[in-house]
Amino acid sequence: MVVLDGTAQTPSLGEVLIQPVPQGGLVLPGDANGDGLLDISDPVAVLGILFGGSGKVFPCGDGATTHAANVSLVDWQPDGAIDLSDAVAGLSFLFLGGRPHALAFRGATGTGCVQVEGCPKSCGQ
Repeated sequence: MVVLDGTAQTPSLGEVLIQPVPQGGLVLPGDANGDGLLDISDPVAVLGILFGGSGKVFPCGDGATTHAANVSLVDWQPDGAIDLSDAVAGLSFLFLGGRPHALAFRGATGTGCVQVEGCPKSCGQ
């Protein structure tokens, strides 16, 4: 069954089934500066954006800390907000063997690319 414009339709033989392509770019969970890497510059970027008045913004959507794509990308816990604990969790993962980002694939090292709607592609370039 296919839903087009809110109407359910069942394709018959000879018809083409079109599946929607997910929107959004491939990103590394936790890559707060959008450089395609997960390193110390990401927690530093979070701190700079939140507290330093760096003038920089997060890489997704409009760059705001409240944009859903940025929250998905940067929120390590996830508690639904970007705050100091996300920078601390990123540092913990990088240097103390802490938990991977909430979007990281299970069994992966925490550095696998995921698709986040509203983000430009920065992973696997």
